[in-house]
Amino acid sequence: MQATTEPFQHTELDAEGLVDNMRYLLPLVSQSDQQQYSNSKRVRYLNQLAKVIKHCGFVIDPYYPVEKVIENVRLALSSSVKEVRAGSLRVLRYVLQSRDIFSIMLRLRIDILVVRSLDVPASREIERLQAVRFVRQVISTAPNLFPVSLAAPLVSIVLYDSDPMDNLTWSAIATLCELALVNPEVAARSGGIKAILKGLLKCHTLRISESIVLTLNYLLNRPDTRKYVRSHLDLESLLAPITDLHYRCLMEENQRAALQVLDMSVVQASKMAAVSMLKTWPGLFCLCSPHNTGLVSLLNMLPLTQMEVQREILDLLYCVFQLKVPTWTEHFQEAIASVDPVQPKGQWSFTEGFVVEEGKDLLPPKYGSRTNLVNCFHALLLAVLIEEGVFECLVEVVRTGMNHVRVMTTILMGQLLHMANSILPSEFSSDTHCLTELISSAMDFDTHAERNRATEVISYLDRVHQQKKEGVKPSSPYLRLILEQARYTSQPKQEQELLKLIPSEMEDGSVLALVRDTDVPVVPTKEYMKWKWNLIFSVLQHPSIRTPQVMEDATFGKFVKRLCNFFKPSGHLFALIRFSEANQKKFSTVGKLLVKFMCCVEENFSSHLVALLTDIVNELSQVTASKVTADVFSASSIANKLARDYFLLLGTISYLRPALLEQCKAYGPLLDICNYQNRTDLMKLVLSTLDFGNVHCRVILSKLLTSTDKEMRLYATRHMRVLLRAKMPFFNSWGLELLVPQLYDLERRVALEAVEILDEACEEENFLEALLLQQPALLHLGEKGAAVFTRFISIRRGFTLLQKLMLFESLMEKWYSTYSKLYVYIVEERLAEALTSFKIVDEGQFIRRTDSSVIQPEAFVPVHFYGQIVQHEEGCAMLDKMGHVKKFCEVIQQDTPVTKEDITSYKAAIWALGHIGSTQQGLDLLLTENAVEELIDLAEDCPLLSIRGYVRMCQEYMIEHGGKKERITRCWAEYHY
Repeated sequence: MQATTEPFQHTELDAEGLVDNMRYLLPLVSQSDQQQYSNSKRVRYLNQLAKVIKHCGFVIDPYYPVEKVIENVRLALSSSVKEVRAGSLRVLRYVLQSRDIFSIMLRLRIDILVVRSLDVPASREIERLQAVRFVRQVISTAPNLFPVSLAAPLVSIVLYDSDPMDNLTWSAIATLCELALVNPEVAARSGGIKAILKGLLKCHTLRISESIVLTLNYLLNRPDTRKYVRSHLDLESLLAPITDLHYRCLMEENQRAALQVLDMSVVQASKMAAVSMLKTWPGLFCLCSPHNTGLVSLLNMLPLTQMEVQREILDLLYCVFQLKVPTWTEHFQEAIASVDPVQPKGQWSFTEGFVVEEGKDLLPPKYGSRTNLVNCFHALLLAVLIEEGVFECLVEVVRTGMNHVRVMTTILMGQLLHMANSILPSEFSSDTHCLTELISSAMDFDTHAERNRATEVISYLDRVHQQKKEGVKPSSPYLRLILEQARYTSQPKQEQELLKLIPSEMEDGSVLALVRDTDVPVVPTKEYMKWKWNLIFSVLQHPSIRTPQVMEDATFGKFVKRLCNFFKPSGHLFALIRFSEANQKKFSTVGKLLVKFMCCVEENFSSHLVALLTDIVNELSQVTASKVTADVFSASSIANKLARDYFLLLGTISYLRPALLEQCKAYGPLLDICNYQNRTDLMKLVLSTLDFGNVHCRVILSKLLTSTDKEMRLYATRHMRVLLRAKMPFFNSWGLELLVPQLYDLERRVALEAVEILDEACEEENFLEALLLQQPALLHLGEKGAAVFTRFISIRRGFTLLQKLMLFESLMEKWYSTYSKLYVYIVEERLAEALTSFKIVDEGQFIRRTDSSVIQPEAFVPVHFYGQIVQHEEGCAMLDKMGHVKKFCEVIQQDTPVTKEDITSYKAAIWALGHIGSTQQGLDLLLTENAVEELIDLAEDCPLLSIRGYVRMCQEYMIEHGGKKERITRCWAEYHY
């Protein structure tokens, strides 16, 4: 290439062109600061050289060997101009493409010059950025050669107290974490582990804390790297801001005024670090170890420290057990109401997930009988805390603490007592209910104030217990209507309270007097605000109004007629009331009760009901008209007015008087709405209110499931899960017919949602039998489809069918060799989603949760081939014949795994044995091979802490599902981690 004033004129270069450009550019970039070229030209030449190497790769030139290239760039790196040094670092980063090249760089002491670029003021950000990028390239290319000289400045940057932390500090922490993963020895020798721990105490965001904790967990998990972390010192230092009353950060004198604020920020960072550690097996085992006193110190500090720190410790316990933190208040009723599961959430709003999200959160899943892996973490931690006296510490706080702390502690104590009773074996939970000190204080008549406080706390604990015992309590009237249609739920507590306004038995005259007291018969309809709505509610619910004398009375007839006129859309009264929860409870609930009453006494008030329904249908028919401006069901009215609740009335009629909808020709406008492209709000309301046990309503449901709008199809499919969990009558018949076509939807999200619902529905054997008869295609849906397909093996008909189709042996071989290892990753994904701030949005894709208040405390054990095959004798015989139990036992009898592949194989074998032991017949196979004893030995002695955790989860699964539990339960008493 000819030398020109502007080299690198081509975008496409071959190796020869690259060499020519390098030969031209290298002498130019190695000029000293005093020579003829300006600094801007040198920077441009460096950038062009970096671009050449980046796009074409680094080619060895005999005229310019690697060492000579690096020497030329080193001259530029010695420049006094920051832009030149930054450009030089960028070139060196692209040159560094192998371990041998970095060896040359070390021989030429490039690392010393890089250190100088790291140790510059913040104003030279461009140079510092390129230096950090170079260091990370070294970690990626030659981690075993990484020198202490490059690690030391990173440690200094992290240990330097800068507030707020700049980008370089965060980059240094991240780089040290990467270094600790690939070369822990250098990281430890340079003080990198100490710096990482210091960085944890600077994090005020849970997701960053979780990321840094992953590095510590990696080091703690393996025996060869665990020596670099001093668990009795380094890990306890994470808790020092909470457990050490004299803990202070280094500060200048002029910063002392901010001491208290800084201390609390460090306490919060310490709390988040401890929470992140306790949600991993290595962290849990190390912090709960008898050699580590940090957790004990944490509990002992609870009654002794200041209120702000007490609050952080309590918040830590709430977070680690994934309990909703109550409102910080001294009023117990306000606090207990804030943790009620029925409290509305943002994703339940009409514009978000609406009934689909509410039903998913509140209705218990069908696979609730499966083992929840999160409970394995909680059970082990709670057992340790009980032994260390957590309840005694909490009792001391409620006896002596301030009102705010006492309320928060009482609710926590009630939650932990309920958890202990639910997830711990009886031998661990038998003593937790004997809060002897609290009972003694409540019975001590010598100290009046303390006795009253203890008695009050006991009553609060009972309230927490009652809240836990309560069944499903819908928050919205829409989910309540669905449960009524399914005959699932009882009368809401609020309605029971309003019924107490009047006696249960009354004479006709007294009932009519109450009707007049509502002011409905005497006050005109347009002055409805003067009516006594609570009394109206009670009257409509009262059984005495259904006597012939009352219903035939003119006063009562006027009462019903005026209420109907108020609710008619054409009257523009109810329809124009602004939407709010209070107005919905006040007016819409009465409207629903009025319709229920008229449906039940059809002979007397049938004309009023028909008139009301006809009026609603007429307004609905205007939605799809060519000219619609400000009708009752406009988008604006649905969003901001009570007009949306007319669908509650339609839904009530659909399950009490379905023939009336056909009589008033309501199905036509409803189907038209489903075909109308721009009104998904109305479609959601139709979907959330109609009774799909009615065949005519199922036509509408089918229309929505096949809508041209893919978001509507997804919403309608997700609504099928609500119908399943609500136990809608005969869902296993008509629900299956509607769900199977969704498996072939072109929108993958719809198909995956459908297969998830089918997986949950197949917990019922009759549904699984019905699905097998359909023989749907499932394997195109990835691991979720494979899970449902695998379920067919658990029933004899499916087992026989797969054998006839010559599919069984190949499927079994794939599970043995491949799928069992993939199963490990599926379990780890579910645990990561349940225990961290990550959220799975698609197969293999995670995002960070932005709403930290959203709690995901469930990770149910997925379906496993070996757990399904042992459900019947034929499958057990086949498993015994293939000898897979013995092969899995041989895997876990091998030496401690070292590589990632070996560890995965170990975990796969553990899960396979755990699932085989989930039935009486499968457990017999394990006992024949002494597999249970092998698993117990692994739980006690395996050097890899994550393997111990996996054994713990599998043994929990076997205890819950297997026979001969006494043989397995021995593991509880023999855990000495």
